[in-house]
Amino acid sequence: MAGLDDVAKIDINTTLHDEEKTKRLISMAKRRRSSAASNPPTPLSIKRPPTKKKHLNPSIEIEKAVHPQKEFKFSTLRDLALYTLQVGDNCPKYIKVKNRAQINNVVLVTTPGLDALTHFGATDIPPSTDNITEGLPVLKENFQEFVRLTAPGDRESVYPLMKSLSMRPFTKSEKSRITKELKDKKLVLPDLKMTLEEMTLNGYPIHPMTDAVIAGETPEGWIDTKKFAHDGSHTFALDCEMCETASGKTLTRISVIDFDETVIMDEYVKPAEEITDYLTQYSGITREILEGVTTTLEDIQRKLLEIISTDDFLIGHSLENDLKVMRLRHPNIIDTSVVFEHPRGPPFKSSLKYLTRVYLQRSIQNGEHDSIEDSKACLDLVKLKLVEGGLLGKVVDGQSVFEDLMKLEKKAVFIDRTRVQPNQERYIQCANEDDIVDTIIKKVPTHHLVIGNLRSDKESLSELNSRLEKILSALPPKTIFIVASGSGEQTEMRKLALEKKAHPELWTTEDEEKLREITRTTRLGVGFFKII
Repeated sequence: MAGLDDVAKIDINTTLHDEEKTKRLISMAKRRRSSAASNPPTPLSIKRPPTKKKHLNPSIEIEKAVHPQKEFKFSTLRDLALYTLQVGDNCPKYIKVKNRAQINNVVLVTTPGLDALTHFGATDIPPSTDNITEGLPVLKENFQEFVRLTAPGDRESVYPLMKSLSMRPFTKSEKSRITKELKDKKLVLPDLKMTLEEMTLNGYPIHPMTDAVIAGETPEGWIDTKKFAHDGSHTFALDCEMCETASGKTLTRISVIDFDETVIMDEYVKPAEEITDYLTQYSGITREILEGVTTTLEDIQRKLLEIISTDDFLIGHSLENDLKVMRLRHPNIIDTSVVFEHPRGPPFKSSLKYLTRVYLQRSIQNGEHDSIEDSKACLDLVKLKLVEGGLLGKVVDGQSVFEDLMKLEKKAVFIDRTRVQPNQERYIQCANEDDIVDTIIKKVPTHHLVIGNLRSDKESLSELNSRLEKILSALPPKTIFIVASGSGEQTEMRKLALEKKAHPELWTTEDEEKLREITRTTRLGVGFFKII
């Protein structure tokens, strides 16, 4: 048991310890007050929940900071459409798009033929909708401003608008990489075979072995090649000559050669209907040639089924037309009009005559066509492609917007009166402007990007205005509507260009300056933007 002295010692020690502890706490408090005075605390703020941008409405507006005298490339409309549909981040600097994830569609209507100066007063700085011609109230009433655009072209001509909209240029690195890959690629015949998508886009009849769902039952009067083993060549080039009847083109000659260029078949055919036009300048067929011919289409079909197996390759130029007049479906097709791409891109296709001259350095179709000659040209083009590799006949300048959009499972369609291949899903040919308007409206619910080309001139402004109003009123919410004049009337520019070509010895410096100035103003256009 502790004594009293021990208890006293404990009390004294405890007191001393408490005093020291108190002094230390007071010192720490002073230091904290000093630090707080030099670094005052941030005032307490109320935290709001973050804004959910996906619930905001999308918007589009022209950037005010853009210099009003600036002219922008027409192709920036393509970049805007792809950016809006979330394909990349290349948004034109003159436009601002907010909350693009909420935008469902882009509808772009080009109106080539309108003059940017006369119809839109595009020389004014800044451009004002007050100067839009009285014939287009739909633009005055629905758009507050516009930008000046310049159509693709050079100093003496305007290039097709549709290519600049349908093709995205490769970057230097992309082009270099793809060129090297194609140059190094060694080809075998199956590499040139058309895909199902290519066959569908080019209007080919689909064989059940390619896709039974699309093919369905064999149509009446048609045949499908069958699989069977046979000796000899398994690659054939084919070409047909046709004449016109009341119900359309009909087969009047067919030529088939094998890979060694041996003629397997060369037959004239008696049509079931009366010929209304022999098309002699193209077909080489005359009334006299067909006199006494008894071979029918059914006879030809039976012979083809004995020669060509489904495993064999058929080579031709735009062969879908030949297959249709033969009423034949076959799965393995090599089409030289697809293998050798047109410099301007789809839907354009180079003629067989052009390809033969450029790549084979020989001339064909000098006068009437010859189906054996054409078959040999197609076969030789394919053989050359196999030898030279993937780069031959390939246009390495850009990526199709269709391919860009397909990566995101989105669809595009181009609608025009320009001649395109039949039954295409990407390029639709219409009979007239009203048909174009109806097709645009029809395609919007199923396509993310819809581009229509409405030709116009000063005599039809009221009709153009009505067509634009009809499209505008039919568009669903969260759609960006773009109207672009494209380029002005090209008659005067083309006239001068022809004069320069016809009489270069009479061409003067003043003439050259005049042509370039007219071309510059012809290429000038405008662009309007609105979100529904």
